[in-house]
Amino acid sequence: MEPCNQVCLPCKMPCEVKCTHSKCKNTCGAPCVPCQEKCRRSCVHGSCTRRCGERCSRAACNEPCPLKLPCGHPCRGLCGEPCPPICKHCRPDEFPKDFLGYDFDEDAKFIRLQDCTHILEVEDADNLMQSDKETIRIRCCPFCRKPIINTYRYKDFVNEMYKTEINPIKERVYGTKAQIIEKRDKLRDTFTGFEETHLQVLKST
Repeated sequence: MEPCNQVCLPCKMPCEVKCTHSKCKNTCGAPCVPCQEKCRRSCVHGSCTRRCGERCSRAACNEPCPLKLPCGHPCRGLCGEPCPPICKHCRPDEFPKDFLGYDFDEDAKFIRLQDCTHILEVEDADNLMQSDKETIRIRCCPFCRKPIINTYRYKDFVNEMYKTEINPIKERVYGTKAQIIEKRDKLRDTFTGFEETHLQVLKST
């Protein structure tokens, strides 16, 4: 832990960013590298044609999920998203309520956050992700405060945030990839020169 008047060091914990193809191998404080695999956003209404790390060629689907739950009742989620395991008919006591404790409308749809598995009403979740755009921060689950960075519906939002806000800050601390390579090469040249000089001194003694 650094003293209050010192510059904080970049976080050395493993980065939590991942996608359907892989997990970021950098430390948390280092810039993430966008995934170059083909995007897997796809449902019966359309598919993305771009790379995973790019903005999708189609928005997340807002149509109701056509699947049935194991109990046989309709899924209350969205098409193309993981089905939230909730059923108002079979488990009414466990069915989500709004933040004031009231029932949601009968046509309300829900999303299960893939970061923590908490379930939010879609409109509430969308508003949460779009709120407070003036502040550079990662949005968090309102129930457990876990960062929302791996829920596929918000892939475009998270990718854009890392590209335009988070990664530039990391690059100011770490430097860009080109700057890191340049510094590494200079250090290697310095070390090589130091080693050669000292070898000559040792040989002459």
